[in-house]
Amino acid sequence: MKNFMIFGMVIGLSHAAWGADSFKFCAFGPETRVIGAKTLNGKCSDSVKVQGVMWKCCAEKDVESDVADFLQTIRKSAKRACVEYCESRGSGCTAEFNEPTRCGFSINSSQASSMGTRFQCSDRCEGKSVSYCSIYHAGFMTIEESMVKNKQPNCFCR
Repeated sequence: MKNFMIFGMVIGLSHAAWGADSFKFCAFGPETRVIGAKTLNGKCSDSVKVQGVMWKCCAEKDVESDVADFLQTIRKSAKRACVEYCESRGSGCTAEFNEPTRCGFSINSSQASSMGTRFQCSDRCEGKSVSYCSIYHAGFMTIEESMVKNKQPNCFCR
């Protein structure tokens, strides 16, 4: 327990030293979240937005291939989240997920190096550039639910 507390203090101090815009990790995701879930009313019918985010600090030459891989990964993760959400609404409920064909937001290779510098990708990471993909453009490095408020749902429960 003592070691855990010390680890927590080190993380907290490093967070303060790095500032809010610094990467604390070299990679993140996939992270998916169901947005707009309605209270179960005894019906299967519902439509929600499933957001997915994935990023990592990488070599600039890997940005494009990473983004393509991230899209595939978050697509699978988001589909799974959609199915789980719809099936949780009741027995016999099914899901239809509209898979994205491209990232709703990504960092292209020409911006990846400057973003890596801005967010201080660590020397322990694979590189100093940032590859990033999210289903919806809903904030950078976060899921801002208010930013997807007017977006079309991608998960339909029946």
